[in-house]
Amino acid sequence: MSLRLNWRPKHLLVLLVILLALGLAWLAPRNEVIFVSPSNAEFALERVLDEINSAKFSINVAAYMLTNRSIINALQSKRNQGVKVRIYYGELSEMGGIRVPGLHMKLIVIDGITAIIGSANFTEAAFGQNQEVIVITRSGEFNKWFEGR
Repeated sequence: MSLRLNWRPKHLLVLLVILLALGLAWLAPRNEVIFVSPSNAEFALERVLDEINSAKFSINVAAYMLTNRSIINALQSKRNQGVKVRIYYGELSEMGGIRVPGLHMKLIVIDGITAIIGSANFTEAAFGQNQEVIVITRSGEFNKWFEGR
């Protein structure tokens, strides 16, 4: 017994549209929201490290504080692998032509696309003791802050 499908151009067009929609959904930016607490701090830190370790070309960091040894080691490792790593903190901030004393941003942008942003300073306390939130997004919009610096 053989099964014969009677495909018509409109059937192929519908199939193509469905496959295209599935492909676009897969390629669309994904946002991941992580609520950091002492009970899941290890997971949150691992997600940040995974994103840093995925960098191929550049990592830009704007941070009020950067003292977490695991994050520092990951940044140094990527720099040693040839990834361009730039870190901005403290009094290096200028926004809209106005000098801002003390940068309070918590932002990492990887390869100009992936952004890690939230309330967490990149410290041991933020990934172990505090209640924080981190958003990982695939939007190149956050990289605009670093352009021209």
